[in-house]
Formats: sequence, C-alpha cells, structure tokens
Amino acid sequence: MLIGGLIAGIGGGILHLSAVTKTLNMQESFIAEASYALPIALLANNHPVGVIFTSLFMAWLTVGSTMVQSEGFPTETVTMLTAIIFYFSALAFVFRKGIEMWKMKKNLGSIKEGRN
Repeated sequence: MLIGGLIAGIGGGILHLSAVTKTLNMQESFIAEASYALPIALLANNHPVGVIFTSLFMAWLTVGSTMVQSEGFPTETVTMLTAIIFYFSALAFVFRKGIEMWKMKKNLGSIKEGRN
C-alpha cells in the first residue's frame, strides 16, 4: 500500500503541477472513482484477491446505477446502497475486533484467578 500510495501521490502531483491544470479546471481533473479505494480495501480486508472481486462489485454497482437511472430512479439510490454496504462492513469489522478484545480480557481474567 505504501508503494501504491507513493505512485498515486507522484501521479497526482505531476497532474496538478503540469500545464494540464492551466487548460482544465481542477474540478474537471478530479476522478470520482478514486474515493472508492479506501472502502474497497476495507471491504476486502486488504486481501489482494478480495480487492479484485470487491472492485468488480463496485464497478457493477456503478454501471448499474446508470441503468437504474434509465428506469426513472435517481443514481443516488445506488450511491446510498453502496454507502450502506460499506457502513455495515465497517461495523462488522469493529464488532469483530470488539468481541476479540472482550474474549481476550475474559481469558486474562480467568488466568489471573487461576482457572483455565
């Protein structure tokens, strides 16, 4: 992740410091898909294969949002669905870590008392 972040930072710096920003507005050069990187890594638990499948899932949702829009629904519906998926996955991660910490404290308490 460090190398990927370094390369992305260098690329962004070159983009914004080059002559491209003189011909384009900064708003036009912003890539909206870049904001999906952190939730995709969270949802995939930083596993390389999981990142591939999670990225494909996100692409499916993004492309599907345009198809849903042709049926009369706003694209924000799919955006809200995506946000709900990410929030629940983050909460599952937090609860899993909390349960692990609770079990660890419980085991340490029983070891202190002399029980196994």
